[in-house]
Amino acid sequence: MRKEDKILCLDLGGTKLRAGIVSGGVLSCKKVFSTCTSRGREGIEQTLLAGLSAYESESFSGVAAASAGNIDPESGAVIYATDNLPGYTGFRLADFLSEKTELPCACVNDGCAAALGEYALSGRKDEIMLFLTLGTGVGGAFVKDGEILLGFDGMLGHMQLVRGGKKCNCGREGCAERYASGSAFRSLLREKGVPYGTPEEIWAAYARGERSVCECVNAWAQNVRAALEMYYAAVPFGRAVLGGGMSESGAYWIDLVRSDKFAVGLARAGDDAGLLGAYEYFRKRYADR
Repeated sequence: MRKEDKILCLDLGGTKLRAGIVSGGVLSCKKVFSTCTSRGREGIEQTLLAGLSAYESESFSGVAAASAGNIDPESGAVIYATDNLPGYTGFRLADFLSEKTELPCACVNDGCAAALGEYALSGRKDEIMLFLTLGTGVGGAFVKDGEILLGFDGMLGHMQLVRGGKKCNCGREGCAERYASGSAFRSLLREKGVPYGTPEEIWAAYARGERSVCECVNAWAQNVRAALEMYYAAVPFGRAVLGGGMSESGAYWIDLVRSDKFAVGLARAGDDAGLLGAYEYFRKRYADR
C-alpha cells in the first residue's frame, strides 16, 4: 500500500454509519447515514450499500471497515453482535464489501479502530493506552506499540463490573455497558424523572447545580471510574483516553473519573477516530501489497 492511496473508510454502529476517504492519514469527504436496524441483516446490508453508493464517483483502492461486534481479524466476519444490530451475528462483512466493490477490504471492531485512531494521533509510543468509548454501549481496546492487545478487544463493555447486576443484552449480568455507557446515563436520568431531553438542557441543569441531575452525573461518573479501575487491574496502563458520545460533554465530568494510578483524558479525534483507525488497520494489513 502506497502512502498516497485513497481508502474508503466505514464505521458502522447501532445508530449511524460514518464514512469518509482517508489518504496519508488525512480524512476527507465525510458523510453520515442512519443505520437501519428495523429489518435485521437486510437493513444493515442496505445501510452499507447506501454508504458505498455515496462514493461511486470517488476513486479509491480499498475499503476499511470498523464495526460494532466481535470481528474475526482474518475473515472479517462478525463472530458475535448484540441486539443493537439484530441479525448481524455471522455476517461476512469483509466478503460483502469486497464483493460489492471488487477491492481488498479489512475489517476491525469499532472500539479497536477508534483506539488505533487515537493512538496514531497521540504521538506517544512509550506506554500502554486504554481507549474507551462511552456511547450507546461501551467499547474500546488496549494499544501498545501501535497494535491492539488481544484478549480484550471488542469485549471491554461486557466485562462484569457489578456482580449479580443488571441484565445485559449480551446475556450476562452486571456488564460495564449497563453502568458506564451513554445509554446507562440516560437510564439514570429517566429513573430520576429528569425532564430535560437534549444534552444541552441536561448539562445546563448540571452547571446550575440542579440536584437530580447532579446525582445522576455523580453516580454515572463513579461507575466510569470503577470500570477504569477494573480495566487497570486486568492490564495496567499508563493513560486512558475516553471517547464516544459522552466525551462531547467531558469537560463537565472528566475530573470526577480521574485516578492517581493513571492519566485520564478525552479523545481528540471525536467521531473521526473509528474512520482513522480503520485506515490504520488497513494500512498495516496491506503494508507490503
